[in-house]
Amino acid sequence: MAITIASVDLICPDIAISGGIKGLIWWDVLDPREVSGHSLTVPGGPTSDELAAALTLMFSYEKTAALGIASYPAGRDEDKLSLKAAYKLVQGAIAGIKAR
Repeated sequence: MAITIASVDLICPDIAISGGIKGLIWWDVLDPREVSGHSLTVPGGPTSDELAAALTLMFSYEKTAALGIASYPAGRDEDKLSLKAAYKLVQGAIAGIKAR
């Protein structure tokens, strides 16, 4: 089975994929409640659980090689919700690697 943008869209329909599966997923597209410290939040974005599920699917394929999480709003994440969301994304990627 090949991974497609459509298959990812079934798991996480609000995800913003740039440049196809080989491209970037911007984590500030998450539900604004989880990334409130970011200045570029998107209303109606997926939850970190939904994005983590999409990452699990993507990372179950050997051609998926890297995950980067940048621009953590350290000084503006008082409840550590963005940090918890970042952990969930990493855990999703790890789950995908373990499923290979």
